[in-house]
Amino acid sequence: MASVQLSDVSFGYGERALFCGLDLELAQGKVTSIIGPNGCGKSSLLKLASGICKPWEGSIRVLGHDASALSSKERARLLSLLAQEHAAPPMSVRRLVECGRFPHHGMFATMDAADYEAVDRALATCGLAELAEHPVAELSGGQRQRAFIAMVLAQDAPVVLFDEPTSFLDVSACYEVMELMRSLKEEHGKTVIAVIHDINLALKYSDEVCVMRAGKLLAQGAPREAEVLAAVEDAFDARIELLHGELGSSYALWRRTKR
Repeated sequence: MASVQLSDVSFGYGERALFCGLDLELAQGKVTSIIGPNGCGKSSLLKLASGICKPWEGSIRVLGHDASALSSKERARLLSLLAQEHAAPPMSVRRLVECGRFPHHGMFATMDAADYEAVDRALATCGLAELAEHPVAELSGGQRQRAFIAMVLAQDAPVVLFDEPTSFLDVSACYEVMELMRSLKEEHGKTVIAVIHDINLALKYSDEVCVMRAGKLLAQGAPREAEVLAAVEDAFDARIELLHGELGSSYALWRRTKR
C-alpha cells in the first residue's frame, strides 16, 4: 500500500492548469524527496496530499483512505505537514510541541499522561529538552526548525510531509535537519516525504527521489539510478557530477552553457 497515491489528478490555480492526469505513488517506510525547478508543482503536491487544496479531477488516497472522505482530524492522525513558512509564535518551545497533540484530544481538552509523554519524547528526539521553556522567537533558525519538527513528531502521524525544511538555514543547520528527518524514518518508523530545494541534500539523504518539471513527473527511483540522474539534468538544464573527497561524497550541479 502506498503512503500517498495520486490517480489521474488534475489541478491548478485560477484557470491555469498545473497537473493534468498526474499519477504518483509514494511508498511507505521511505524518505522520499521531491525536487524540480521553481513552479513545477512540488509544494502543490503536498497541499493536495494534506487536504489544503482539492483536485479538480482524480483521486488522492492516504494510507489507503480516500482523502476527500476524511475529516480534518482523521487526516491529521494519518498525515502531518510542516509548511515552508511559519512565523515564530509567542509561546515556549514546549507549548508549541504540545500543539502537535491536537488531533488526539481536541483544541480545548486537557492533555493526559500519554500526551505529555509524547511531547517529552519529541523534545528529547529533537535535542530540545533543555530549551523546552525558552520562547520560540529566541531560538536560532536551526533550533526553531527543530522545534517545529518536534511538534510534527508529537502529532504521531505515520506519514510526515515537509515543504522545503532547510530553506533559510545555514549549512550546518541544513545537515542537522536532514539527519533528523532520516531519524524519523529509521528510529520512529515514519514515512517522510519532503520537497527539497538543495539537490545534493535530496540525493544524499533520500531513499527515493521524484523529479518534477512543469507539472509532470520525469522520473522516480533511487538517488543513484541513471534514469533519476538523467531526469535531474533534464529538469535543471544542467550536468550533475558525484564528487569524492576526504570527508565523503557530494553531488554538484553544473549549469550548461547556452550558445
